[in-house]
Amino acid sequence: MESTASDDSAQLGQIETERLLADLVQRDLETRKHDAMMNAEPFCDPKFTTVCFYLGYQARSSMPSNFDCDLGFALGHAAAALVAAGKTGYMASAHCLASPTAEWRVSGVPLFSMMGAERRAGEAIAAVRTHPVDLDGASFRHFAATREVLKQQDLYCNPGPLQFHGALGHTLTHRLRMEQRERAAQLLELSQITTQLQDTCWPGCSADVLTTALVSLRALQQNIQVLRAKESHAAAAASGRAHTVVQEGAEQTALRDN
Repeated sequence: MESTASDDSAQLGQIETERLLADLVQRDLETRKHDAMMNAEPFCDPKFTTVCFYLGYQARSSMPSNFDCDLGFALGHAAAALVAAGKTGYMASAHCLASPTAEWRVSGVPLFSMMGAERRAGEAIAAVRTHPVDLDGASFRHFAATREVLKQQDLYCNPGPLQFHGALGHTLTHRLRMEQRERAAQLLELSQITTQLQDTCWPGCSADVLTTALVSLRALQQNIQVLRAKESHAAAAASGRAHTVVQEGAEQTALRDN
């Protein structure tokens, strides 16, 4: 960093805060390691590497809502649980977000399952596939229903200042409600159906009812296993093609350079 001010003062606006923090953490770890060695104390010496990310746009945005904070805590705890279990290469994910926070569900999604072959700068590489707008999703269906009206009228919704307390402090966006509640309603219906089946097949029901339910559930389970196997095979094939193309591209580059 160069100082161009007339008083030779530092250009604080040019300091990359994220790299400054990373450097301070690294120096602190080195100091702790040195002190531990001088005192003959045990000290964990992990390899310290950082990947900095510029948060300037996020810093200029509004304060996070209560939902944003809850989602951040949920994903953070999920990521910590994945690391503690030794599950690297997974992305933390949260579901049932339109429901109360206590009913949220978190999971780990393998990055491998989201990858496919993409051509960038003339080379095919393995990358996380992009997902276009779902034309059958609840949000787009709502937009399509009001598309003609939007051509002639200005329909804006100003929610006002961000609220942190009261009933408005826990409201969700319209898109999140439409997208998540449809799936949450389906999961709730599935739970109700399974509970009803369990109650119907309780001891005392006829053998025909029990046999019919068991045969139907076995067929459903087999169909789901076939669908999941097809999805896993398609994802593995796409990633395998990307790996093959990347490997061939590297070999061709090596031959060309030599």
